[in-house]
Amino acid sequence: MDFAGRSCKGRYHLHGLGLRQIAQYFFIYSPKISKYMLSPIRHEQNVRSGIFYINEKCDRKAFIVYFEDPENVLQLTHTYVSEDLRGQGIANRLAEHVMEFALANNLKIIPVCSYIKKWLRNKVQYNKLLKPL
Repeated sequence: MDFAGRSCKGRYHLHGLGLRQIAQYFFIYSPKISKYMLSPIRHEQNVRSGIFYINEKCDRKAFIVYFEDPENVLQLTHTYVSEDLRGQGIANRLAEHVMEFALANNLKIIPVCSYIKKWLRNKVQYNKLLKPL
């Protein structure tokens, strides 16, 4: 078995490996995983709007935009991931980050964006964040 946990039979076993070794494995052996999976998520906020994003050289490659109403409710209005990054779980990572931000700041969520609506159907742990209509 090599450092990536690859056995002689071609199966992959990543148990017992550190995060750095797993990251190296994905960078070396998987063309679908990019450096953006480990990129920091940035957050900018104005008076009543904000954006969570991943960028490269001032170019926002993926983002979630929101508006905050006076009742401390985030209306998640738009999710975007550039074509070259789609299918890598970037939008999922952004959505989880937004939900953790809402939890930490006692905010409620109104999903306006179709991606967030669909994503929340499978994430029952975040149902308590939804603002009742």
